[in-house]
Amino acid sequence: MFVINPLELTALLKLARQPCPGAAPVMRAAVLADTASQLLAGSLRGYARHLGFKLELFEGEFDQIEMAVFDPASTLHMFRPETVIIYLAAEKMGVKFGTYSVKERGALASEFASRVRGLHQTLSTQGYQTLFFNLADPGDGVFGNYGNKVAWSFQNQIRLCNLELARLAEEASDCHVFDLAALQSAQGRNALFDPKLYFTAKFALTPGILPLVAREVVKMLTARKGSFLKCVILDLDNTLWGGVVADDGLDRIQIGELGLGPAFTAFQSWLKQLRDRGIVLAVCSKNDEANAREPFMRHPDMVLQLEDIAVFKANWQDKATNIREIKSIIDIDYGAMMFLDDNPAERHLVRESFPTMTVPELPEDPSEYVSYLIGLNPFETASYTAKDARRTNEYQVEAKRHAEREKFVDLNDFLRSLEMRALVQPFLPFNFPRVAQLTQRSNQFNLRTVRYTEKQVETLANSAAHVTLAFELKDRFGDNGLISVVILEILGETFFVDTWLMSCRVLGRGVEQFVLNTIVERAREHGIKRVTGEYLPTTKNGMVKDHYSKLGFAPEAANRWVLEAASYTGWPINIVWEKVEEEASA
Repeated sequence: MFVINPLELTALLKLARQPCPGAAPVMRAAVLADTASQLLAGSLRGYARHLGFKLELFEGEFDQIEMAVFDPASTLHMFRPETVIIYLAAEKMGVKFGTYSVKERGALASEFASRVRGLHQTLSTQGYQTLFFNLADPGDGVFGNYGNKVAWSFQNQIRLCNLELARLAEEASDCHVFDLAALQSAQGRNALFDPKLYFTAKFALTPGILPLVAREVVKMLTARKGSFLKCVILDLDNTLWGGVVADDGLDRIQIGELGLGPAFTAFQSWLKQLRDRGIVLAVCSKNDEANAREPFMRHPDMVLQLEDIAVFKANWQDKATNIREIKSIIDIDYGAMMFLDDNPAERHLVRESFPTMTVPELPEDPSEYVSYLIGLNPFETASYTAKDARRTNEYQVEAKRHAEREKFVDLNDFLRSLEMRALVQPFLPFNFPRVAQLTQRSNQFNLRTVRYTEKQVETLANSAAHVTLAFELKDRFGDNGLISVVILEILGETFFVDTWLMSCRVLGRGVEQFVLNTIVERAREHGIKRVTGEYLPTTKNGMVKDHYSKLGFAPEAANRWVLEAASYTGWPINIVWEKVEEEASA
């Protein structure tokens, strides 16, 4: 059994009582449960504090879930959480199950589905995210294994309940499921549930399992705040395959069926799935580049191919230097990167060089790589779109742009050579998911760091009090996709910049100036006289501290800036405007 969470419950509860730094990001959540939830709530606060977040948490009354949700004047709705966490205990359902008729037992899953859908619908209309625990299977001592053949057996009904939850989460972008059943499968029934604690104190989860539960749930909450891994940087020899390709030769490295090859094949297969999900893969290897590339091109058992690698660095520089060069291309914060290397000395160097980077202590036995990393659950995310699967291709194209830049002495000559074309549109149904995802993922170039769900994006798109702008960029190398989002609130004769965020990979190409030109044009179209902007500092967005002053805004108050539309002359740009008017898009 891997040790995957070093924090004990007592440590979490102690952390929960400690004050957070003033600059700590804030999350607001509520816990509603039909069993005792005090220790769960304390664990969540403590683990959030451990990750550097302040969790403002509302704890509902014992077994008063519907009362809190359906009463519009309840203290839950006065609290206004971002996310409502709902725990329904399978054990409680099991006690009632025995009092039902056979017909009623067969309808348990459909009744459960109606219940959770009603809760979600009410919470969703208030703009809250919902996070349901699915149901841990307590087993069936009535039929034993034969219960798998009986539709109204308790174990079958519990599984159908979980299926209904999964369907709801698939349909509703603002509904999420914490997989308690999978945690029980990994840790065992006795680790999850103590019957004496349940029947005497109404605790459905044991104190020992709560740190793991807290870790997973808090990761789900922080992912919505943009805190999650986006990139894996990989060593090659004895990490991606067994042996040293330059010494052992292509035909003797361990992959496929040779030696420990099946373990490395399984590891590559897992990485390939991450790549297809949108995690960026990069290579950082001390090696001659030709030797490093050869297995990708010639070994028949390689699962990963060169097209799966966004940036390939193989040379004799130290790995910290190569990682800095990788970052210069993909523009992903070090805190969103993971480094995987079999060599403890290399791991130590990277940890010391980049304190915010995730650097796991890989097991010495490569057959344990996948199990160990799955146990860490490092790749929690808040969203997924089809565009995520194309992210590697975008960064490969970006590497070509960087190589092209080296050929030019004059920046303007380079920018003109890119032949950039921008498409400007309001928020439309086809881009709601991507706009929401960008607000949740962007941390560095994000002036106010306000997060929006798909439903909230749709509301903004239909609001007469807002102007929304989505910017896409193409050049002769390819399509950058959605690279900037702007939300403007109309306040009389003023545009207030509610949101202005950009992808860091397009910085330095004049996109900031292009966006401002667009904002002022829209201001004039709406009879707006001034544009005001605000900078709300976080631990990650210091790069845009002087954004407004650099663009010509005048200071108005602390971290507030103003620009007069009438006197604005516009920035010269090297971008062709392919604007789509709102009227044409309607």
